Amino acid sequence: MRQEFSDHLVFLAVATEGSVTAAAAAMGVSKSTVSNALSRLECMLGLKLIQRSTRRLRLTEAGQRLLLHCERIKAELAEARHSMEAYQKSVSGKIVITCPTASGHVFLPKLLNGFRKQHPGIDFTVELTDEEADLIGQGVDLAFRTGAKRDSNFIARHLMDFPIKIYASPSLATSLPEKPKDLARYDCLYHPAIPQWSLHNGEEAYSFKPPQNISARNFTFLRQLLLDGKFLAAMPSYLVEKDVQAGRIIGVLGDWAIVGMPFALVYPSKQQPSRVISKFIEYTLQYFTTIKSAANG
Repeated sequence: MRQEFSDHLVFLAVATEGSVTAAAAAMGVSKSTVSNALSRLECMLGLKLIQRSTRRLRLTEAGQRLLLHCERIKAELAEARHSMEAYQKSVSGKIVITCPTASGHVFLPKLLNGFRKQHPGIDFTVELTDEEADLIGQGVDLAFRTGAKRDSNFIARHLMDFPIKIYASPSLATSLPEKPKDLARYDCLYHPAIPQWSLHNGEEAYSFKPPQNISARNFTFLRQLLLDGKFLAAMPSYLVEKDVQAGRIIGVLGDWAIVGMPFALVYPSKQQPSRVISKFIEYTLQYFTTIKSAANG
């Protein structure tokens, strides 16, 4: 069937261009390919379609009839293409997503606003939560998640690694730790996404398990505790960089950094994403690629 359809298109090109040579050039194939296609088509139909001579090419009556049908097929294909292009531009639907509270406040507004400028027919239901939602049971399409957990039931598309550093409350300004082993002397704020502070400084490494003096799954809450209390905390840099610049929070052990915290977009592996969701996944990956490029540039 595919060969038959292709041969009809070759015939249309020959009839339109006026010669085998011109048709071959227009289609980007050899003259022998065009000639073979015409021979196959005439053999299949049992009719002579073209009268050939050394100087000119003329359609037979059967060829003229076939040309009318081929032109209608070409017009139908063009209309179908235009219809699909219009459908592509008018994509609509709803996406349900969840995201951790802190990263949701920082990244989602620009992400969603930018996406809806391109696809205004797509709506969103967003839940900012620091608990991992049951995607399938709760009808969630996509989840932004931190940490390096693996689950064969889900596909995780890596977006970026959040830089993690250690920070101190301003009330500790006169008694900050000078080296990693000093960390054990301080009260610490604990987030389950960073259970171990794996510090590195060039080839040097130090691992510290922070005490859970106050434990919470919400970085925004821990940031407020850090501002008002007397603690150390491992935090994503994006969340406190303005506080550090303003002197409200103090960076600690500046030459040491903690292994970055993965941030990923997660969805069920056993479900083929709909066209609407696939559009958003593609846009999100590109959005975070741009963020990483800007940070590295």
